Amino acid sequence: MNNGFNPIDIYLDLNIYISIAKKEPFHEYLIAKINNLKKLNITFPHSPAHAEEVSALIVSKRDPATARKLTRLIQKYNNNIGYKPGSLNDAEALEAFQLYRQQVNIDPRFIGISEYYLNVAAKNRSGEIKEEDHATQRISENFESRLKIAGDQTYLNDFANHMEKYFLGRRNKQSLKENFSTINESTDNIKTFEDIHKKNMELAHD
Repeated sequence: MNNGFNPIDIYLDLNIYISIAKKEPFHEYLIAKINNLKKLNITFPHSPAHAEEVSALIVSKRDPATARKLTRLIQKYNNNIGYKPGSLNDAEALEAFQLYRQQVNIDPRFIGISEYYLNVAAKNRSGEIKEEDHATQRISENFESRLKIAGDQTYLNDFANHMEKYFLGRRNKQSLKENFSTINESTDNIKTFEDIHKKNMELAHD
């Protein structure tokens, strides 16, 4: 049913789809709620984050059955609409170029990724990429197409996991040492976020 209003998007976290796929408590309520909203011409776009997480289940062979259910659910409610992240600006693209260039020794495919971001920086400076291009874009896209892109770039997920352990694992000394050990980083003179905060507060009151 079309109520005559312009389409409205609601972004559903993948955990909602997982709850439905695994028939967790209250999953029937979620289905009813989503179906009622869909009748009001509301769309539930997918995003690269959805594709990355579903692709990880497929590539790792950890839970392919759930991955298939998630794919069907997303396609049922997204109306073939997805979100595409906006283009990086000049400074962001150069930062990404430098970051990925440093990872070439981990995987030579990072050469192509780093060169891509260098090209993005150049397009920003030339005006080929405009200010409005930096905003998130709503695009017509089949979810399986996005899923294939994510599957072809799983090595980037490995790099993201590495960086997450490096930067976000700094909660306490023990977990920090365990995280750094996992990714073969030196634990010499490491500091937790609490250590850094305390030091900055001391400097602020000097």
